[in-house]
Amino acid sequence: MVVYRKTWWLTRPVRAPIAHDLAVKTFAEVAEGKRWEGNRNLHLQFEKKLGEIGIKRRAVSTVGAGSGGRTWASLLRAFGFWYPSEIDGKVILTPVAKAIIKGIKVKDHIIKQILNYQIPNAYFISKEFIVKPHPDFKIFPFRFLLKMLLDPEIKYLTEDEIAIFVITAKKDEDLPRLKNTILKYRALSERDGKELKDRVDLITQIQRSYDHRYRKNAHLDYKGYLDFTRAIAHTFVINLAYIDGIRKEKSKVTINSKKEKEIGRLLDFYEKMYPFNQLYKISEEAFSGHYGLELGKFKYTRKIGVPPVASLLRKASKKITLAVNELLSINPILEKGEKLIEILHEKTGLDDNLIRVVLEKEHPTLLFPTLPSVSQQFLERYLSVATDGTKWEEFEEMTRKIFRELGYAVLPKLSTKEGEQIDALLLDKTTKHSAILDAKSGELYSLTTKDRDLMGSTYIPNFLSYQAIDGTYNLCFFIYVVGKKFRGEKNLRKIYAKSGVRGSALNARQLLLILDLSRKKKISLDKLEKLFTLTKLLTDKDILTCIDVC
Repeated sequence: MVVYRKTWWLTRPVRAPIAHDLAVKTFAEVAEGKRWEGNRNLHLQFEKKLGEIGIKRRAVSTVGAGSGGRTWASLLRAFGFWYPSEIDGKVILTPVAKAIIKGIKVKDHIIKQILNYQIPNAYFISKEFIVKPHPDFKIFPFRFLLKMLLDPEIKYLTEDEIAIFVITAKKDEDLPRLKNTILKYRALSERDGKELKDRVDLITQIQRSYDHRYRKNAHLDYKGYLDFTRAIAHTFVINLAYIDGIRKEKSKVTINSKKEKEIGRLLDFYEKMYPFNQLYKISEEAFSGHYGLELGKFKYTRKIGVPPVASLLRKASKKITLAVNELLSINPILEKGEKLIEILHEKTGLDDNLIRVVLEKEHPTLLFPTLPSVSQQFLERYLSVATDGTKWEEFEEMTRKIFRELGYAVLPKLSTKEGEQIDALLLDKTTKHSAILDAKSGELYSLTTKDRDLMGSTYIPNFLSYQAIDGTYNLCFFIYVVGKKFRGEKNLRKIYAKSGVRGSALNARQLLLILDLSRKKKISLDKLEKLFTLTKLLTDKDILTCIDVC
């Protein structure tokens, strides 16, 4: 039976975020460019430095040398200030960490990382954590707290309300249910005078549903569970209180009435500018690189002229939003800025200025004149159909689109002399090299003897040379893209032994990783050719190493 973490979580050094900038600077001085995992001397060195600058007590932890340093490093990693290289494990600082070190918008950047902290994230699903977050989680915890505090009926939250109820929220849709529960027990407390901490039956019932920890007679230890969740609640409260206008009084948190509108605008800004980051499904580098961007990367100052009337704006908004969602769901990469406005003009027939106004209001991130990034909607859809064996045609088509974005000309559904059909022939227009694409959806694909012979004895002989309008293309490799897991690496080598053509296999997530890296580093097709001719089941390390070294 798989055990999942069913409550919010954040690593818990006692200090408030006011110390984060000093911790980031100190961590950078000690650890940047060095391997962190298993390096006890480095952990100890970081812990000592934290003590010297007053962030933690000078006394170094005696149980597990350097554990205090590891705890702080874990917090900084959870907040997207650094991540380990997937090639050699060395510490890589994110742009937001470097900005903080330089003293650029320190408070604003720390608030950005707090409000963009999400569950799940790439760190919490990494090998560092045995117990992963429950698959139903899709939440920004700090934003969720602000939404509750801004609700005129709730007004405030006690740490016990957060500990017992709020940290169980998995999605924004849980807010009405939790609101009703909190108000119900407040009213009950007024009638019977009983505090939440004294409602043993309630806490025990919640514990049975949400406590993931393994302990003998855990169901009897409701006080232990309450202590555990109170520590989590307190951690979230002290981080939330870093935002101006959030007041923490004893065991209660609220919003200063004079700051409500300002905090409401702040929340609206982050809701519009920073949607849920699906890149955690690709890799920690992809996720943290995005999570750890500077605020300045999201500034849009273009003049948009006279705004249209409200009724026209509402109608246009619906039409444009439908068009945008359609484009995002079927295209791995979506152009931004003026190019997107052109596309939407062709699709909707609306005036450019009207489109620009709606995008600024509803989809501001799509206006940033930056390098196009992988569509989050496409990413989520692609990973969904990848493991659904009944949607193999959609998986094939989406896979072909990704290879087009990587720079290949893609010829779909070419037939062999025997009447068999390949999913696609990939053409490199520069080198006149070609490749056979075979996409296999489902949780597990096994390269059987039959499929091995189909590739080695039918597909490859038919496409060793392909005559196109612009010349002759010579087959260089074959590539299997599978939904999730691949079995049959030995047969990959047998295909090469029989045909003389190299080939490899990778899964859908890894192909998205390559696509994401190609947007950032402009990977050339010759590098991809070297990667795809390794004749093995590719690992993330193979991909990252080849992109950096090949």
